[in-house]
Amino acid sequence: MSEAQIAAQFAEALNAAARAERAGAKLVSMEMTLTDDAALGEIRTRIARQTRTLMFVEAELFSAGGARIAAASSVHKIAE
Repeated sequence: MSEAQIAAQFAEALNAAARAERAGAKLVSMEMTLTDDAALGEIRTRIARQTRTLMFVEAELFSAGGARIAAASSVHKIAE
């Protein structure tokens, strides 16, 4: 799996988590860190923090063996 494919999967997962929390949340920025070779795995997301206008979401990609492969964080604007 390429870094671009991992970034695309993170963007999709982060957006889905934000929109599940607040419909209409829009991605403002995303940062990704690779900690191991790219591989297929499971992405786990969580809402880290939320203000009146912004939501901060975090995600991690784990290999089938449970090793952390990559991490990402994003900021989403909350629709008013």
